[in-house]
Amino acid sequence: MRSIAPGLSMDRLGPRTIEATNLRAAAVSATHMIAQRAAFALDVDPEEFEPLEPRPRDGLPVIQIADTLVNGAGFCRRLAGSKDGEPLAVRLIRSMLDDPSDPLTGCFFDVEHKYDCGRSCYRCLQRYGNRSFHGLLDWRLGLSFMRCLIDPNHVVGLDGDFSRRELEDWPALAERAAEDICRLSPASRSVQNMGPYGLPVVIEPNGAGGREAFVIIHPFWSTGDDIPKILADIRDELPSTTGVRFIDTFEASRRLLGALDYSRT
Repeated sequence: MRSIAPGLSMDRLGPRTIEATNLRAAAVSATHMIAQRAAFALDVDPEEFEPLEPRPRDGLPVIQIADTLVNGAGFCRRLAGSKDGEPLAVRLIRSMLDDPSDPLTGCFFDVEHKYDCGRSCYRCLQRYGNRSFHGLLDWRLGLSFMRCLIDPNHVVGLDGDFSRRELEDWPALAERAAEDICRLSPASRSVQNMGPYGLPVVIEPNGAGGREAFVIIHPFWSTGDDIPKILADIRDELPSTTGVRFIDTFEASRRLLGALDYSRT
């Protein structure tokens, strides 16, 4: 990754902490997708590639794959080889992102698959060989991560543009996450759509005369000192007595109770 767009929190790779799990999942997913797509391109078994653990370099996330065999057949060297000034690996990433007929990701966007698969399944990313990563794999996050790799200006919906294929149903996933939070305590919680893009916000009394607001966000968005304007606008729109929390759709889809507790810390 050449740079990180303003408003994104993509510099959290490193020690395996809960703060970095969603970004690690995106990077791991992207790594496995590149390995599987490379296997299609080179007509080899995906097991010929070893997806390596993503890591930071100079504050930027790095993903890597290697030949499984030491002094192997040189498959990764072929991926790094350039044609018209662009490595094969980059051309494969562009195909996965934007080619509706891509042999790996083309079927991801079938209406039935998009509806049934919120993260990953055996119809898309899961294989027996990557079974230890099934809890992390997420095809939407993997594609968004790769989009950030090749487009340093991509802000993953912070500009209100959810037209990219991997983002177009994220607002619906965010609404579903808000509804799931409400179902845990339907008598006291409600959903409001707030901010310029109508992000779902779950409101509930906090027992001390005030309220708590849980804003549903994308896993890549920053909630630190460089909080993006669309989240700052929501925070400013709420009364000063309201405690504002942020829950991303990755955590909401996997460990909702834990995400609620963690957001309060």
